[in-house]
Amino acid sequence: MECAPLPSIAAALKPPAGSLVLFDTDHPAKLRATDVVLRHHPSDLHSVKIYYWTAPHAHQLPSSLGDCSDIKELWVHECEAGLETISSAIFCSASKLRTIGFTAMRDPGMAVLLPAVFACRHLHSLSLLYCYMSVESGFSLAEMLSRMNVTSLSVFDLQRSAALGDDVITRICDALARCSRLACLRLVDCGLTEVALGHITAALQHWPQLTELDVSGNNFSNVTARQLRRRASLPL
Repeated sequence: MECAPLPSIAAALKPPAGSLVLFDTDHPAKLRATDVVLRHHPSDLHSVKIYYWTAPHAHQLPSSLGDCSDIKELWVHECEAGLETISSAIFCSASKLRTIGFTAMRDPGMAVLLPAVFACRHLHSLSLLYCYMSVESGFSLAEMLSRMNVTSLSVFDLQRSAALGDDVITRICDALARCSRLACLRLVDCGLTEVALGHITAALQHWPQLTELDVSGNNFSNVTARQLRRRASLPL
């Protein structure tokens, strides 16, 4: 039986041209077809979203994904397997990636992916949502931000990481102080107290383009949060 021509396979993958969405429930035939397309057209892929990739599916994640060098947007949601391939894709597209988002990731996965993020020198947006990060991982993130070129970063979104606390967030804010283009900062439910507010307040002068600041869900009053927004000249 002859293989279908590449255009027919590509059309069967459904997402818009240049986009790839993978679920752990995807049929093996789709994954094989995806691998074929990526091997022939690795530079055509610009957006990747991977959901719920767990251990039984590790062998099915298209290995050719790691050779794609023109990815501009990457979202990884609750993945425990295939992380080396995802890391390779980040490294390969490091100069092109503008948006990276990790959702519901755990420490082992973050330990694999964060070093690859460090290679991305032109990021505009970095989101870490509902990630189960230890204090040690939080310090690693802060160290990564302090060492990488984050001057292009305009969005930093860290939500539902209550275990991190004041020490980690103050380190992160110190690192982000170099981001003069930062327009959106979300530190939602990160275990902050008023101890961290001094660092955040001091960093405000470095973010003249800041238009959104969200520190809700932390351990200080709404009055304190409003005062912080007032100092940032943002709507209350």
